[in-house]
Amino acid sequence: MPTLAQIRDAIAATMVAVPDIGKYDHQGQIRGWNIRRLSRSEKSTAVGISHVVNKWRISGFMSLSDADESELAFDGLLEDLCAAFRADETLGGLITGTVLENPNVAGLQIEDSGPVMFAGVLCHSARGILYTWHRG
Repeated sequence: MPTLAQIRDAIAATMVAVPDIGKYDHQGQIRGWNIRRLSRSEKSTAVGISHVVNKWRISGFMSLSDADESELAFDGLLEDLCAAFRADETLGGLITGTVLENPNVAGLQIEDSGPVMFAGVLCHSARGILYTWHRG
């Protein structure tokens, strides 16, 4: 059974593998991400067999610049991030998967995206949900 820290580290490793996910240029562009566990549930599927489901919030920020068409770049990063989790649904064999029947989801779900002020800088922001499950 994987530890919570191992799962969080595997999520972070998947994210870091996405090109330019946290790239900063000489102009001080903000590109930051956060991983937070929102909930944990455990369900018994048979006598002595249980499954642990963790619900993760993945939040991201990137400086907004209309002149540089940053919205297109940020949307591209979100798609690349979703593709990275879809390409490795077991996080390197650590968990059983990121595909659930209830709720019916597969991989990273982007719930909200829009402009926000972050540290006094106008930024793109996105909030996503990722479910992970493994045997308990």
